[in-house]
Amino acid sequence: MDTLFHPQIAAQDLELLADPGEGLDQELKLEAATMHVNVLLASGALCEAHTAAGRLFDQSMAAGLPENAVRALLLLARVHSDAGDALGAFPYVLAALLHCRLLGLDVLGTEAALALARLWGVLLPPAQGSSTSSSSSGKGGTADGIRDADSSAPGVTAGEAGTSSGGAAYTSVLLSEVMPLVMAHGSLELQGEAQLAAADALLAGVGPGHELASVAEQAGQLLCRAAAAFEGAICWGRAAGAQSLLAHMCHAVGDAAGRDEAAVRALQLAERMAAVHAGR
Repeated sequence: MDTLFHPQIAAQDLELLADPGEGLDQELKLEAATMHVNVLLASGALCEAHTAAGRLFDQSMAAGLPENAVRALLLLARVHSDAGDALGAFPYVLAALLHCRLLGLDVLGTEAALALARLWGVLLPPAQGSSTSSSSSGKGGTADGIRDADSSAPGVTAGEAGTSSGGAAYTSVLLSEVMPLVMAHGSLELQGEAQLAAADALLAGVGPGHELASVAEQAGQLLCRAAAAFEGAICWGRAAGAQSLLAHMCHAVGDAAGRDEAAVRALQLAERMAAVHAGR
């Protein structure tokens, strides 16, 4: 945790450790370089993180360590994603996923699959374009009642809606393939990401005119498990996000008790995250 409180100092120390001089094992140097990129990302230094991740990829390829190179590709994708450039992240994720399958890197492949699922969620339009309104709070609320809750974008065409549903179906299949491996061998954070992505795909797959209630129970279970996994990994912000989405969904289907419980928990987690960042 101290690393996050002093990201620039930690980044400088790790950069020195990752310097490609003699006296350190090559894999140790690459591990230090990977940590260096992660610290830069945590501090919001995206330009420096992009440069460091590119250098990590080059060093990994030169050392003949393809697994490290794939990790570098995923870090490059994350840099673009954190910068709001989902389209720029896409080729890095696809390249990482392809190499994982060619090299038999099953566990790392789950991370690439999850990254791809998250990008699909960002790049594809929602099945319905209207934003949340008071009319979505009834028992017959539809999926548009929780997607893009703060968006004022105009409605999408029927063709775009079909594309969204198809993308959501592909994402669901992709996640179903990797979910057993994630739950068996993945970290708590990775398990949370997988279940959150599965919930997102499930909700995105509800087409125009279909009731959200048809998937609410399954999506709610996924969101609850995602929040619990994030809490176990001490990822307070991600846990708060999962609880917040759960609250929106409960509101859309008229479950006031579930909405209030999830909203209170989301607020508690957000306060805990703020306390951590404040150094208390």
